[in-house]
Amino acid sequence: MTDLAPRRKLSDKLLMASSLVIVIALLAITVVFTVYTEHEARTSLQQDLKVLARVVGSRSAAALVFEDEAGAMTNLRSSALNKSVTRACLYLPQGALFASHRADENGQNCPPDLVYEQDGVMETGEELVAAYRIQDAEDTIGFVAIYANTDRLTEVLNNALSVTLLTLLCLLPIVLIVLKRLIRRVLEPLSGLHHTAQKVAENPFSAVRATVYQNDEVGQLVSVFNAMLDKLGEENQALLGSEHRFRLLAENSPVGIYRMDASGTIVYANDRWRALTGLSADATRADLLASIRSGDQDRYENLLQKMRVQHRPQVIEYRYKAQSESAESIFMEHLAPLLDQRDGKTRFLGSIGSLMDISELKSAQLELENLAFYDPLTSLPNRRFFRDHLHALMEQPVPGAQRIAMLMLDLDDFKKVNDTLGHDTGDQLLVILAERLRSQVAKQDVVSRMGGDEFMILLRDSDIHATVERVAERILRSVEQPILINNHELEVTASIGVAIYPDDADSVEPLIRNADLALYLAKESGRNRLSFFSRKLEVDLNEKVRLERKIREALRCDAFTFHVQPQWSMNEAATVSCEVLIRWHDEEEGMISPAAFIPVAEHSGLIVNIGEWLIEKVLQTMADNRQALEKMGVRTFAINLSVKQLFSSALVNTVERLLKMYQIDAGMVEFELTESAVMEDGLLAIEVMQKLKALGCRLSIDDFGTGYSSLAYLKKFPIDAVKIDQSFVGDIPNDQNDMEISAAIIAMGHNLGLEVVAEGVETQEQLDFLQTHGCDIAQGYFIAKPMPFNDMIEKVPALRVAPNQGVPKSLGQ
Repeated sequence: MTDLAPRRKLSDKLLMASSLVIVIALLAITVVFTVYTEHEARTSLQQDLKVLARVVGSRSAAALVFEDEAGAMTNLRSSALNKSVTRACLYLPQGALFASHRADENGQNCPPDLVYEQDGVMETGEELVAAYRIQDAEDTIGFVAIYANTDRLTEVLNNALSVTLLTLLCLLPIVLIVLKRLIRRVLEPLSGLHHTAQKVAENPFSAVRATVYQNDEVGQLVSVFNAMLDKLGEENQALLGSEHRFRLLAENSPVGIYRMDASGTIVYANDRWRALTGLSADATRADLLASIRSGDQDRYENLLQKMRVQHRPQVIEYRYKAQSESAESIFMEHLAPLLDQRDGKTRFLGSIGSLMDISELKSAQLELENLAFYDPLTSLPNRRFFRDHLHALMEQPVPGAQRIAMLMLDLDDFKKVNDTLGHDTGDQLLVILAERLRSQVAKQDVVSRMGGDEFMILLRDSDIHATVERVAERILRSVEQPILINNHELEVTASIGVAIYPDDADSVEPLIRNADLALYLAKESGRNRLSFFSRKLEVDLNEKVRLERKIREALRCDAFTFHVQPQWSMNEAATVSCEVLIRWHDEEEGMISPAAFIPVAEHSGLIVNIGEWLIEKVLQTMADNRQALEKMGVRTFAINLSVKQLFSSALVNTVERLLKMYQIDAGMVEFELTESAVMEDGLLAIEVMQKLKALGCRLSIDDFGTGYSSLAYLKKFPIDAVKIDQSFVGDIPNDQNDMEISAAIIAMGHNLGLEVVAEGVETQEQLDFLQTHGCDIAQGYFIAKPMPFNDMIEKVPALRVAPNQGVPKSLGQ
């Protein structure tokens, strides 16, 4: 509604308000001044009367004493000097009137008797009375009372009021004129501010700014207003740029963007939306719904209603078929409500939607899910599918007699196939074996590839043990059938471990772990066989875990030590070297055999830590006893290396570092390697051996003759010696075959330029045979048992004898 009443200017309002305030202030001043003037006149009159009463009383003392009435009259007439005094009265001590004087003959007479006995000024109606006690020494000889009227006070008050009002009437016009000019001057910047605001309201991008006249509060207001206009101008420009960028982004977006009003009419749609939907820009919601598959239309309508009610963004996927397209697409749409929130109420204005065609994404998602649950090489279910399926089976209610068997299958020596024929051949072999496994089980059973050459099979039957044995036998026979790949006929075998639910475990992970334990037992028992999980396996595992924990603690507490077993030189008839043997004395269990803890250390990988500790401990001991070793002629310490030590990346660097740290001649250190260790990866073993040889260390093959190394590999090994296994020496001279094998090893070693060491020498006959056939070094209980290092230091110097004199009995003992 428009206000038709004329608007008053701010200057007029300020002038009226200021004038009113000034008038009220001046009137208040007038009143205060008048009251003050009247008060001062009254006070002055009271003081004058009081002084006059004292003067007249003092002068009249003699007249009272001598009863001089004429003198008393003369004194009373002197009070007439004050024009306000109307009469003066003199009284005797008893209160009788003695003399009086009236300023006006027509005025009142003095009271015949004394009225006021106290000194001071009293007000009686329209008169003031000043009373004074007249004394002579300490005696009262009379009283005087001076009466005055207040007409004079009224006259003074009227004069003051007249002067004040006249002054106000003269000053008020001048004040109003000055005030009007001041107000106009003060409001001039505000007028400019109003003019500027009108210009900016007509054009938000106008560069007009208000003028700053003075640096006062109004000037600061104008400066702030101009700064605000500058900021608004920047924001308007930014808004225009943002709107332009948004439109540019929307028009070129790979996502379909549209806006729909509250009635369902599409008011904006970019090119991508029209291309996806096949609809025109003036389409409606009904046109969009018509192309959505009927099964998804209700969901879409419900989503729109939910957005209207809850005022929250929504997301939906639906199947859509545009009229111009033959194939059906899958769309994903994000809808956000447009709301108007005013006066505490929320009003739905429409919605903004973004549309994406996720058909290819859905297809890729299905493919990823297939990759997530199936092995790409064999197309069998993978580990994740297997675990999920097994978990689902365990949660299903099944009859009490029904059991689930988990078969864990692992190929025997599959690594050799990859190493010798390549990974492509290995992959082809896995594909063929996967088909064979699938063919040997029922349709409802699950065959899964867990990774590498490991497979899992799930069987369900009430008589599960009989079923497992029957199926496993078929599987093992099927796997070992020859396979022809790339003109190579391959024969492989497999080992199977079995754990049964719920007998052996009641959840997935323990069941898999127990099947793995059963597989380990099958491998240890000779491979190509089936093994069931048993509680003994679990006990053995717990024992290994316990022993592994104690090994770790022993490493931390430096609880390991080592013994040495002297090695006797046939030619020098003296101990020239010794083999280092690790020992472990536990405070709780006493001496723990290496046969008990070495396999556990090998399996857990702790053998590498133990090996590093042993190498450093031996080198440190050699450095501490350097002179004693030189004196007794012990030139070499032989240290055994495990498979994991040999292939450890830190071995060579560790040996080199320790040799430099303890200043040990590398030729005094010999590393013993088993045939099986170096043949696990012959090429890598040769590489590591060459690096150790480059440092100057000696190398020997331990337990020679029990492995499967070929002479071709043996020639490539940069070794210094071979050790005849004690299994060949132990039956000399009773077993002719062992004698011939031992003689052949000695001859072969010498032909290759190698030193030959015989282990397990326990009799004089064995020593004589070996010496006769040219064996270089003898080691065994007949020579000396393993002993602490310090015992060797004490015994060995006394054991040197002349060549061909045999071994002193004290050494063997």
